[in-house]
Amino acid sequence: MKNPITIDKVVELANISKPTVYRKVKTGDFPKPKKVPRPTNRGPEKVNRWEEDDVMKWAINNGKAEAEDAINLGIHTEPETTSFYEKHRFVINAAVGGALAGLLWALFRG
Repeated sequence: MKNPITIDKVVELANISKPTVYRKVKTGDFPKPKKVPRPTNRGPEKVNRWEEDDVMKWAINNGKAEAEDAINLGIHTEPETTSFYEKHRFVINAAVGGALAGLLWALFRG
């Protein structure tokens, strides 16, 4: 193996959980790990390692498929053209109103 990686690195690269990795391996939808000698004297004699290139290829191909599915399902939308004020007008109004109320309270308390 050129660049063996652990399950933790696989999860990070593929952006899926450990159980999902093993489930996809079982169904043949993910690269199978190879058994290699353990790196330390503790634990099992052989441990699972994946080839980094295989996982990266899977992640790229799977990402493309997910993006195409999202577009086909209409999940993907064009970037919004609404202004910052339109998106946050309630928060802005509340902040301005609170500031004015505090200012009036400070001026007229008494």
